Amino acid sequence: MDRRIYKLTSQDLKKVSIIKEDIPVLLEKFDANKEKYGKKFALKKRDYAAQILGGTAEYRQGCGQGRLDKYLGLEYAEKTDDAAYNSGYYNGYTQNIHGWIEDAKKMNPNFKDI
Repeated sequence: MDRRIYKLTSQDLKKVSIIKEDIPVLLEKFDANKEKYGKKFALKKRDYAAQILGGTAEYRQGCGQGRLDKYLGLEYAEKTDDAAYNSGYYNGYTQNIHGWIEDAKKMNPNFKDI
C-alpha cells in the first residue's frame, strides 16, 4: 500500500503547547535548578525534556504518522533529523493498534477513507 502523509487534526493541535524553538530556553531554565535536584538532576532533566518534546507539533505529526504507517502495514521508517518527530513516530508505531483504531476511524479524517 502507498504511504500517506498524516495531516494534523484540530484535536492534535489542541495538544500542542510548546514551540520547538523554545525548548533550549526551557532547558536552560531547568538547568538553573540543578542544586535543587542533586544526584537525580540528570534523570529529572531527561524526564522534563521528554515531557516538553511531547508538547510540540512535530511530535504530534510523528505520532500520527507512526500510527498511520502501522495501520497501513508499512515498514518502520522515521526521519533521522528531527528528534521530536522520531520520538512521536516510535510511540505511534509501537502502540497497540486495537486500543485506538475504532476511535480513529470514527473521528480522525486521516483514517476515514482507508
